[in-house]
Amino acid sequence: MGTMESLKFLMSSRYIRDLATLVVAYGISINLVEVTWKSKLKAQVIYHLFQFWFSYCLFVVLFFSLIHTSENCAVS
Repeated sequence: MGTMESLKFLMSSRYIRDLATLVVAYGISINLVEVTWKSKLKAQVIYHLFQFWFSYCLFVVLFFSLIHTSENCAVS
């Protein structure tokens, strides 16, 4: 399967498209946060605490989003 065929397959399924969007958005947000915060923070403990809370909050949001989406996509 070529690149274009793979992209067409990903875009044909709503669930896979949404999952791919979440993965890309997560990667972009992590990179933006790391670049801006690492350059400004001198204390590593503060950075690690921030990373922990950021990841935790992101997990909570994604978890409840996944539950909400799975409830809406349930087949009767």
